Amino acid sequence: MDTMNTGGSERQVASTILEIRKITKEFEFKVCVLRNVDNFKWYFEENNIPIDFLNLEIKSNPISKFLKVLNYFRREKPYLVQANQTETIFFLGLTKYFFKAKGIIASILIHELWKMRKELKVLLAKIPCKIAFRNYDSVVCVANSVKNFEAKANFHNPSKLTVIHNGIILSDYENLKPTSDLRKELGIPPETKLILNVGRLDEKKGLRFLVEAMPQILNQFPKTKLLLVGDGDFRTELEARIKRLKLEDSVLLLGLKKVNEVQNIYQNSDIFVFPTLTEALSNVLLESMVNGLPVIATNTGGNPEVIENGKSGILIPLENSKAIADNVCDLLSNPQKMKILSQSASKRVRENFSFNKTVNEYLKLYKSF
Repeated sequence: MDTMNTGGSERQVASTILEIRKITKEFEFKVCVLRNVDNFKWYFEENNIPIDFLNLEIKSNPISKFLKVLNYFRREKPYLVQANQTETIFFLGLTKYFFKAKGIIASILIHELWKMRKELKVLLAKIPCKIAFRNYDSVVCVANSVKNFEAKANFHNPSKLTVIHNGIILSDYENLKPTSDLRKELGIPPETKLILNVGRLDEKKGLRFLVEAMPQILNQFPKTKLLLVGDGDFRTELEARIKRLKLEDSVLLLGLKKVNEVQNIYQNSDIFVFPTLTEALSNVLLESMVNGLPVIATNTGGNPEVIENGKSGILIPLENSKAIADNVCDLLSNPQKMKILSQSASKRVRENFSFNKTVNEYLKLYKSF
């Protein structure tokens, strides 16, 4: 992995390892992290998942990075290697023929090539990227939309592309109920409606359009607040936009929260809005739906693979504050519609995105080598 932040990729890796351990002792796992970013290190250590940090500097020479990655895998002699995140996928692909492994697997969240060219700043990076991608024995895409994009980009042998959807551990979502009164904790009147977004504060998450939808929503439903859970580089920009729109009392930036705290926030909220501009298959989308929240999400990436529009959620166009506001107001004015969407959303995830299914598909892949 590139880093060990508190993102969806890191959580999926940890959950996959823990669930496979419950099923079989056939595989032992170790996690290698390229850079010394360890916000989520505690979770891996708490669950006895070994970690090695290579401490690569993001701006260091690509050749130096390549050699450090190569030396690590030569020393460790792994049976299988699975790469998650951009730089790891790039460097592992390049090192394949210099160390012995039964197989190497790439987990693709988005089409990585253009992101690599920007981040690695390598002249004519298209050539080494294509070499790296072609070296993988299997390429796991987390959504059909990602697989289709990768196939059209012609960077992989189509026969090596497979889809394994993200999933959630359903046993974590039994007997759901709030553990505390969030409105009381935040000093919010009990009749206040809460709109929620959870995730990294990043420009690509489309949060500016959600914030810009609030004046229209407040005009019709003044007793409404928007809760943003998470942190990131876009926080300063969001704070400035909130101030400019005079929404300081209506938009609350709650920062990073622990897993149990986020779960309680889901249970206290009324609507989940996911205005992302680009997405593969989001964990927070699955979490919000299994918690029974009616969901409004942009029609991009893997979102329409999760949401059946009008049945288990609502899909809207990208970069459209009016569409967000119109649909939020429609739901707030129609409690019966909210109830139907809530029930359908939870059922949709429970029947189609169980983590047991995800883990069994990974096990089948690992055993194929």
